[in-house]
Amino acid sequence: MLVTLASLLRIREDVRSAGLVFVMTAGNYDLVHGGHVRHFREARAQGDVLAVQLAADEVVHRLKGEGRPVLPFEERAVVLSALRDVDYVVADNPDDGLNVVRLLLPDVFVRGCDYAAEGAPEEPVMHELDGAMIYTGGEKRNTRDIVAQIRA
Repeated sequence: MLVTLASLLRIREDVRSAGLVFVMTAGNYDLVHGGHVRHFREARAQGDVLAVQLAADEVVHRLKGEGRPVLPFEERAVVLSALRDVDYVVADNPDDGLNVVRLLLPDVFVRGCDYAAEGAPEEPVMHELDGAMIYTGGEKRNTRDIVAQIRA
């Protein structure tokens, strides 16, 4: 379900009060594929509630270049919200996505294996918050390659 940051802050407090584990992940999730679904499944297994911080269109364009995102934010949010393992979807802050993590104080933050070698940008924040940083799976499936294949 797509929620505002204010709503997710309230939800996070309810989760904390109930003694449950609040897990977050973040990404562009432009053209969701099996690698993403496995990532969400592994992330959800780390706790009780999974929130996905979804990149704004301008962030995806800045990071991925011309022609991206393929799907606008609203469509990407609908797809993620329909996945069984995703409890909540929240928009990132295009100016400072790490601020969302600092505000929500997740118990666990999960990134895919492609971030493991150099460390995810959230890793120092999670250490500050005394939270856990987890990297999922070994399968590295690249949306850029899928887009190139479709366009070929």
